[in-house]
Amino acid sequence: MMSYRTFRRNIRLNVERDIADILCNDSNNMSDVVNADTASCSTVGLNVDACGVGSSTKQSEYECDNENNDGAIGADMPRFQYDFETSESDADDDDDDNGGDGTSDSIATLLSQWAVKYIGSVSLTCLLDLLAILKPHSSELPRDPRSLLKTVRTPEVESCIRHVSHGSYYHFGIEKGVTDQLRNKIDCLTCSNAISVQINIDGVPLFKSTNGQFWPMLGKISFPFVSDPFVIGIFYGENKPSNLDFLADFVSEYQKLKESGIAMDDKRFCFHVSAFICDTPARCLVKHVKGHTSYADCERCTVSGTWHDKMTFPDLDAPKRTNIAFDEMQDSERHKGPSPLSDLGVGMVSQFVIDYMHLICLGVVR
Repeated sequence: MMSYRTFRRNIRLNVERDIADILCNDSNNMSDVVNADTASCSTVGLNVDACGVGSSTKQSEYECDNENNDGAIGADMPRFQYDFETSESDADDDDDDNGGDGTSDSIATLLSQWAVKYIGSVSLTCLLDLLAILKPHSSELPRDPRSLLKTVRTPEVESCIRHVSHGSYYHFGIEKGVTDQLRNKIDCLTCSNAISVQINIDGVPLFKSTNGQFWPMLGKISFPFVSDPFVIGIFYGENKPSNLDFLADFVSEYQKLKESGIAMDDKRFCFHVSAFICDTPARCLVKHVKGHTSYADCERCTVSGTWHDKMTFPDLDAPKRTNIAFDEMQDSERHKGPSPLSDLGVGMVSQFVIDYMHLICLGVVR
């Protein structure tokens, strides 16, 4: 496995090589970058002569003939391939200096297409440095990569982002996700007038260098057919949600759909949640109960734990927990406060399933 610095260096070399190829192939269409008669463009780590031939002043020289690049550093990396379409009018432009009716892509368009295609490999920081190199030679290029990629920032979206629970939450919607799935399975709806959905909430770390994390809320239709998961809402913060205010949009929409149902093709379907599927930390968070190391952590009975270098629950005949007892918060040792999900009429014990992966695969088996 190559080091991070080697990976970054190879990306930079590939960028320089592909820019040289673009300038070589489209030299007639980019006179503002390269003057075909006399221009010689020198940049940090990249020189481009009048024919559009690039050379790296620190590593190796790139020539238009790809065979001369076999010995360059990073030559073992896969070459970036472009699928830029050239119309017949573009071909006529090669013979007509006035441009005719051709509509060739600008350097900004080509760079934006390249950045989008390799968005997973080329960071915004790398693209920012690249624009700083090319900006003096092309006035049409922006200084900021977000302008190049035309990042959309609409007031409608920004107004829907709520700053709650020491983070930000955006609600995509239960009904929108369900109806998108129903359009692909319209034939399955002829024999049923009810829709059941499973809900999943879990934390997802984003970066190793920061504490930023997503807490997505996902849905999945379980009846009358099994759908693909869809996003209901996403919470972002430096830590897990500090309180349950981020669930307000979900609770409000669910209460509305439970009363009025979901309309689809002049037909109305009853809607309800069949189960909440969460791992133990997420389950304790949304139910607003103490964590899995507490003395009253058992999900299914009221056994009191005993500490023997770790928390154990030796009593196998303790009374079982019930949905009514949970709603009334009878076990004061377990509850931290009321949960907004209790207002939905769901079974806070029976409809919260214990997940198989953490209980068996990462628990008993491991």
